[in-house]
Amino acid sequence: MTPANFSMARSSANRVLRQEVTKTYWDNYLNYEGTFGEMLNGQVKVNVFRAKARNYDSALEAAIKPNNIPVEVYKSLVKNINDNLGTFHRYLELKKRMLGVEQLMYSDIYAPTVKGVELKYNYEEAQELILKSLKPLGKDYIEVVDHAFNNRWIDVYPTAGKRSGAYSNGGAYDVHPYILMN
Repeated sequence: MTPANFSMARSSANRVLRQEVTKTYWDNYLNYEGTFGEMLNGQVKVNVFRAKARNYDSALEAAIKPNNIPVEVYKSLVKNINDNLGTFHRYLELKKRMLGVEQLMYSDIYAPTVKGVELKYNYEEAQELILKSLKPLGKDYIEVVDHAFNNRWIDVYPTAGKRSGAYSNGGAYDVHPYILMN
């Protein structure tokens, strides 16, 4: 099971399928739990070392300062999340009721909530919808996006060795950005 397949299967209307793919996907990570633990331990040590070696006030500051993120911003984000957990919990209760399940499980998080509404688009249909939605931004903007669609600026389909998710890299000097997706 690839990350791309997992993303599709975890949003299936079939609860048994969702549970099976979730278990299969995450059980595979358990094979590497020691490795992930050591990686986390190593990163914490790096952050502690940087904090001491570069005279940061904390390992947190050492970890986020290279990205120009003030500690206050990080702490504010964490505080806002914690302050609003009640809203998230209400959402989960609503999802549980709408799915008609006694216990909401992790495998239910991405399940379709409204029965009979299935929004699926192939890549070409998605391109059309995107171009239509960008009309308020003007003809020049649409032309650039259309050019990106038609000139392989976007790598859409899963490929062996390709990292999961979606991201854009504009790091190549004097070249348009590339968008990689799965």
